Amino acid sequence: MTELIAWGANNQKQISLKADQTTIQVTKIPLETSEDFREIGGGSGYTIRWMSDDQIYYLYKKNKTKITNISGVEKIAYGYDHALFLTQDNKVYILIKNTANQSGFGTTTSEYLEPTELPFFKDKKVIDVRANFKSSYIIVEGDTMFGCGFNSKGGIGQDTNTQVNNFVQVDTNISRMFGGVDSEGIIYEKSDGSFYGLGKNISGQLGTGTSVNAKLPVKIEFLSNKPQVIDVALSLEHTLAIIEENNQRYLYSTGHQDYCGFGRTTHKFEKLEFFDDKKVEQIGVGCFHSIAKTYDTQIYVWGKNSSKQLGIGRVSNVPALLKINDLDENKYYKIASFSNGCCAYTCSSISVNSDFLNLFEKQFFSDFQVFDFKVHKFMIKLRTGDSPESFKDKIEENFKKNEAESVFLWIYGNSFRDIETLQKFWELFKIPDPKKKTLVSDLKKKFHDEESKNFDILVKIDDENEDEDEEDDFEEIPVHKLVLLTRSALFREMFLNIEQNTEQVKDFSGKTIESVEHFIKFLYYEEFELTADDDPELICDELEDAAEYYQLSDNRQLKRQLAKIKKQFNLK
Repeated sequence: MTELIAWGANNQKQISLKADQTTIQVTKIPLETSEDFREIGGGSGYTIRWMSDDQIYYLYKKNKTKITNISGVEKIAYGYDHALFLTQDNKVYILIKNTANQSGFGTTTSEYLEPTELPFFKDKKVIDVRANFKSSYIIVEGDTMFGCGFNSKGGIGQDTNTQVNNFVQVDTNISRMFGGVDSEGIIYEKSDGSFYGLGKNISGQLGTGTSVNAKLPVKIEFLSNKPQVIDVALSLEHTLAIIEENNQRYLYSTGHQDYCGFGRTTHKFEKLEFFDDKKVEQIGVGCFHSIAKTYDTQIYVWGKNSSKQLGIGRVSNVPALLKINDLDENKYYKIASFSNGCCAYTCSSISVNSDFLNLFEKQFFSDFQVFDFKVHKFMIKLRTGDSPESFKDKIEENFKKNEAESVFLWIYGNSFRDIETLQKFWELFKIPDPKKKTLVSDLKKKFHDEESKNFDILVKIDDENEDEDEEDDFEEIPVHKLVLLTRSALFREMFLNIEQNTEQVKDFSGKTIESVEHFIKFLYYEEFELTADDDPELICDELEDAAEYYQLSDNRQLKRQLAKIKKQFNLK
């Protein structure tokens, strides 16, 4: 059964319609039996419940309202007093308030009680949306970021503190944006792996080493020099960042002494060593508080507690364990942080591990034709009432018919860490001990599992002394077919058109054996290491070409690593 446990401000009954208190302690919220969450979020005075059947409700002004005028929502971005909706047909909508013209309409209509389309983006393909403190940020095709709204600290850029009433270009070549419901600034990553910040920095929350607000983009060297930034969360006065180094996740923080977790102010990112052995999975921030959840479902909080948003009955400027008696160790919880509150809730998704990978490949790929998979089809079909057993039958039926539209597995996001599947699927296939792990770490192990590799790529070996009449020599690089087809559109198409029992294929990219080996390793690791014998310039050029040739499904992480190598060796 779905669970929702919440605490903090409830002045607009944004947490619980049935609770009379304006602030509530850690409380298990009564739910209707049909409620099953996909995501929960919110800001100041409102929360949004996105259900697993794609119905969306919002709690605001002591009412619960169902959203009925839009469908096909891809993403919801939660700001202080407004939310943005991105739909599958590339439309962007605003809900709740428009107090700083974060809609870009040019006027400050007080509020929108149903999602209202932003006309500026009608003729643009929208990639991502972000809502912060009374400001909106949108990335469109071509990786250009636009922004509008509250700008008193320079969060929209433009070298000014004046409110921006219409969407303006903020920066270009953007791959990711990070913010928070109360953040008066933004941190974003560019396609070359560098990070920049804009806006409020008086407490050092941008981590640049200063306390000067940024009205123009300022580079954040610390984040730019890290190999893998997993997540960044900005509050009004501090910032958290999850960073992966040497296959371990660490939590870093910067900002005001009362909220950053150190008990002292810092203007640069420092490691919160308290979490070094705790494996942080999720983070969230509100106006003056933080929440972090570990992989073993321990929840920690710190910061201000004026609205009981910590749930521990006191203020704490360092991380403190929040003991929730009602948490079920056998269920998977997500956390969400609002402006002055938090919640933990169960959902039907958990990260897949190598057991699932092996079993699915054994169950289906040995018997049926392989083709393109789409995660939304997979999740929607299960959410609309299919039992796991009937869903399994549908998978088999689709394979047998060799239909080009199917169901399953990957979310093509920034990295394999976005990959999730459903708890029901674990139960269906009776997979033992489905621990919540990131698939990328399992794939690293699979890379060294030679026995389970079921396909070979044949790479031509260049020999300057080879006679023209001699047959070419090839070196075999063993791989997992499933990894190839999920990471490369070229291989997916190839597997559609070759005999099912084919066990090898020649590489026609024309790259050196060293470059192909690096590229294959990247498919598993999302990173690679140069050897002493490598020519950095040649490897960079060939991997860029290989990503294009093989049609890598998401090449942003590769671009970031190549950019760092070019910087290291002063390459163009």
